[in-house]
Amino acid sequence: MSNFRLAAALILIFLLNLADLFFSLKVLESGTMKEWNPLAVFLYSRSPFYLIGVKLFIAVFFVSLIWCLRKRVSPRTINRPIILVLVFYVILIIYHFQCLALIPYLSCLN
Repeated sequence: MSNFRLAAALILIFLLNLADLFFSLKVLESGTMKEWNPLAVFLYSRSPFYLIGVKLFIAVFFVSLIWCLRKRVSPRTINRPIILVLVFYVILIIYHFQCLALIPYLSCLN
């Protein structure tokens, strides 16, 4: 993966992480759906800012780590986890959108 493609993939991962954070905050704020991540529920119960801080820290740490390791490890070693994370986030965002569409009709997996 070229540096440009790697940077684009890492930026996309960060943006998808922000979208997941937004949806998680909406779920926890509304109370109409259940958040499946127990760590997110715990952090949000302390303060929404804890959840925001931890999610952003983890995303920045992951993106920075991969970027720093890009020349030290083989491209195959970097590509696989990036693809897995991208697929995971895309599926998660699709799930969030489906649940948001169902909110007027039912509580999604509550």
